[in-house]
Amino acid sequence: METILVNIGISVLTGLIFICAGLALIYRPPKEINGAYGYRTKRSMKNSFLWKKGNSYSGKLLIINGILMGVLGSILACIITKFEYAMFTIIGLMFVLIFFLIAKVEKKLKSLDK
Repeated sequence: METILVNIGISVLTGLIFICAGLALIYRPPKEINGAYGYRTKRSMKNSFLWKKGNSYSGKLLIINGILMGVLGSILACIITKFEYAMFTIIGLMFVLIFFLIAKVEKKLKSLDK
């Protein structure tokens, strides 16, 4: 039972970090294109318009992914009771969510870059 609670805690904490990062990008977006803060890819740093759109859209997706991470990670933690397997699965879920976030933002920026 203790292992399940630890894994749920990790999932929820990771989800909250995603949500905080998303809120930061929405409510305190970087003003200028920079290499330190914001959604930084070659395409998003191409011009100010794409920079603003990329940061705004990735912020929204980070919030959604944070909620998904907390909920799905907690469900997986209850199903997979062995700590190592649950941890591996939760980390895998995190990487999948990040991969899809990047893919969706890049697709949106590509459509705006015409």
